[in-house]
Amino acid sequence: MASTPDPAPSPTPMPSPADWRRLSAFGLPPGSVRALLALLVAATVCGTLALHPEREVPAYLRDLMFIILGHYFAVRGRSRGPGAPGSGESGVAVPPPLYLPRGTVRLLLVLGFVAVAVLLFRRGRLLPIEENPGAVTLLLVAGFLLGALVKAVASRFSAGGRPRWFRALEDAKATAALLAAAVLVVLAWDDASPFLPEGLSATVPRLGEHGPEHLAAALIGFYFGSR
Repeated sequence: MASTPDPAPSPTPMPSPADWRRLSAFGLPPGSVRALLALLVAATVCGTLALHPEREVPAYLRDLMFIILGHYFAVRGRSRGPGAPGSGESGVAVPPPLYLPRGTVRLLLVLGFVAVAVLLFRRGRLLPIEENPGAVTLLLVAGFLLGALVKAVASRFSAGGRPRWFRALEDAKATAALLAAAVLVVLAWDDASPFLPEGLSATVPRLGEHGPEHLAAALIGFYFGSR
C-alpha cells in the first residue's frame, strides 16, 4: 500500500510590525528620552558657562555633552529609511522624538550655545581665556558645530553628485585633522611625562594659560562634526 505523502508545512505567518508605543519608554516616540537628556545636560552646561565663565566646566559634564553632540549630529542626522531614525523596522513612519519637528533638538542645542557665546561676548567675559577658562568649552563646541554646518552645506551641493574638488577638500580636512592630532598627542604626553626641550615650550604660542592643544582639539572636533 503506497504511503501518503506528508502534508506540506503550512507557511509561517509573518509577524505583524511592532508597535513603537509598546517598545519605547513611556510610550513616547523613539529617542524622546535621549532628547530630554540632551536638553537637560546642554541646559546645565550653558547655564554653568553663563553664570560662571571664570570656572572650567566639570570634566564629566563636558565629556557627556560631547557624547550627546556626537549622537545628535551623526546618528540623528542620517537620512531616513528602514531601520533609521524616523522609521520603524518595517519602514512604518514613526513620529520624531517628543513629537517635535525633525531637527528641533539639534537646533535648540545650537541656539543654546550660540546664545551663551553672545551673552558672554556682550559682557566682555568671552576673552581673555585665562580669565574665563569656561570659554575653552565654547571653543571646542564651536569647532564641532562648524564642522556639522560644513557637512550640511556640502551635502546640499553634492545632492546631484559630488564634484571633483570634493576629494581634494576631504584630503585637506583629513590632513589638518591628523596634524592637529599629532600636535595634541605630543603635547599631552609631554604634559604627562615631559620630554620636549624646555626652550621649545617657551616659544609655542599660547592663549593665556591655554596652549595650542585646545585649538588642536577644536580642529579635531571640526573634522568629526563634518563627517
